[in-house]
Amino acid sequence: SEDVDALLEDLTLLDDDFDSLDSPSIPICSYVSRCCPVFLGCSAIANGVGTAVSQRSCDQLKCISCDFRVAMFDDHEWDPSCDYFFFRNNVPNCQKLRCSWHSALNLTDLREQHQLKWVCGKHDV
Repeated sequence: SEDVDALLEDLTLLDDDFDSLDSPSIPICSYVSRCCPVFLGCSAIANGVGTAVSQRSCDQLKCISCDFRVAMFDDHEWDPSCDYFFFRNNVPNCQKLRCSWHSALNLTDLREQHQLKWVCGKHDV
């Protein structure tokens, strides 16, 4: 009983300490935003949070098939003859090149690319 009373008193003192603190100068959490819709684009397209009005290429893509961030290579294009097993066997970090790829030649709505299981992985704003 005395232990419980001591704990409750400590908690009350902690509450008083928090009430007396000024507001923190560093934000506790940052604002997070997602693209809607999600756009894919070449290196000539601006990256950032994509919207119907501000059509930007999402640079925070995540694959929901393998749960990895999508790797992007500016000014490079996959050769149509590329074989899935070539990437699995020859890329040093095959964990990150494991399930799908896409060459973005212009701004494309991700909803039109049904074979890709990619989503916006959140942008810190």
